[in-house]
Amino acid sequence: MPASPKVAAAIDQSIAIDAQQAGGKLANTAAVGPSVMWYLIKTGDLVPPWWSRLRDRELHRLVKESNHLSGIAYLATTKLVNIPLSFEARDPTITTHVDTAESYTQQITLASQYGQTIREALKRFCYDYLIYDNGGFMEIMGDGDPAGPIKGMPLALRHLDSMDCTRTGNPEYPVVYRDDRTGKRYKFHYARVIYMAQQPSGLQKMHGVGFGAASRSIMLAQVLNDQLTYKLEQMGSRPAEKLVVGRNVDTEELYASYLMAEEIADNLGLKRYGKNIFIGGEDIDVVAKNLHEFTVFDEETGTNMAMYAMFYGWGLDIRDGWPIGGSKGGEQIANMKARGRLPADFTTDLKLQFDLKVCSPWLKTVMDFQDDEEDQQRAIIQDIRSRRIARLSESGSIDREAQRRTMLLDGELPREEFLRMQLEEGKLEDGQPIESLFFSRDDIISGLTALNGFSNPLIYEDNDVNAITREIHVNEELCLRVLGESSSIILRRKATHALYALKWLEDKYESIAMRNLQADPNAVELDSEEEDQQTAQQEEEDNAEQEPQAGTPAENGSNGETE
Repeated sequence: MPASPKVAAAIDQSIAIDAQQAGGKLANTAAVGPSVMWYLIKTGDLVPPWWSRLRDRELHRLVKESNHLSGIAYLATTKLVNIPLSFEARDPTITTHVDTAESYTQQITLASQYGQTIREALKRFCYDYLIYDNGGFMEIMGDGDPAGPIKGMPLALRHLDSMDCTRTGNPEYPVVYRDDRTGKRYKFHYARVIYMAQQPSGLQKMHGVGFGAASRSIMLAQVLNDQLTYKLEQMGSRPAEKLVVGRNVDTEELYASYLMAEEIADNLGLKRYGKNIFIGGEDIDVVAKNLHEFTVFDEETGTNMAMYAMFYGWGLDIRDGWPIGGSKGGEQIANMKARGRLPADFTTDLKLQFDLKVCSPWLKTVMDFQDDEEDQQRAIIQDIRSRRIARLSESGSIDREAQRRTMLLDGELPREEFLRMQLEEGKLEDGQPIESLFFSRDDIISGLTALNGFSNPLIYEDNDVNAITREIHVNEELCLRVLGESSSIILRRKATHALYALKWLEDKYESIAMRNLQADPNAVELDSEEEDQQTAQQEEEDNAEQEPQAGTPAENGSNGETE
């Protein structure tokens, strides 16, 4: 599907304002990041100690060399990237906000990473987030001074290489980016960059550098690599296994026979094992001494235990990428606890940053992680809770409002729906009576509920029913106008409260009118007769005004001419 003109324009603008070309102000790099001594420390371990940029580079190398670790990294990255990302209106009743959310979702999705879509940016961002202790970085591209906040709505996002990003600890300019092509450094305003790390350090001098999934599983990955290397070295490349000692045979002859056997194996294309060695003579004795011995160990148990620990360290369900056996119940419980850790942690942090830096105040970021087993388990729990609430209701232990509050706390009833039900029953969200709004000190609510000519609308005996009903209709029209014209969420919420309070008051006065009718029907009938007489009299007067008067042109002729 070709990009819309708006998306195409956003791509062009994002390219034009590329930070590598437009750039921010040149940063002072002397006091950025940890001391240079951190980068000079080297030990005999697998990777340098935490933390240095060299450590992140070695973590990247280790992931590429380890089959197990690279497989888990791919699984985790695809799981995070495939979580749908979109924007929704905070108030779905405002059509313009809903339309804006849909068009903005399309723009950010298609225009990001210079038109390669948001998925491409997130693939690289998620990899850095999982592998590097420094975390992942993305630039938010938009109009305005690159060294300052964005003007207007952001246009797109692009990935920033974590190896080229340095945390400064400065709240206004938290990240410095180094351009590999020019060697220059540019500082990013906090509103123009998204940066996240797993298990961020609390040390002030580390500026939020974390401890990523690769670091948590590095030793386990090395154990698996060592096992595989041991097998290959023992069983591969036709290794020398024994020291051969000959009696009554020259060393040169014995060695020549071995070389001949090696040549025969090469000619046959043998890579792992060779052919037999032949040598002739009288009274020859050859003794072989073992140089090493292949130790057989329980590889399956060790590998499974290491994979269990690695998957849990990454916050993943081991069943997604590794065949397992054993106790089914114990595995299910353990995996249910681990399966949502990584997606939940990632989506929560990313949504908060998107809501703060990418979305408009009337929009929100939505990332719905799809998990069939989790959804099924949630449905079962909801059914159990619903049955419990039904039993409590039938026994009279809780009323309808308590039922709704329980469902609200359990997450089964949306807050908007709960509020609507409360208002329809004449109650506010906190359970207070809705008529208390007529005495509200809030300027907006008091302005919408104040009835002209009635200081206290709740004194029903002193107020004229017909007169106050007309004023209620006037205020209801005002509330409806606010709901139709205003885009402010707060103003619309207050207008909704006021409208329900006015409708409640109108119902009260209608019930009073019905009681008066039942108490004195004759008075109502007399009023009806008088109203009929007044109506008939008014019709007669209207007809008299329409009749032609004597001597008028209509009486003398159609053209109004005299004979």
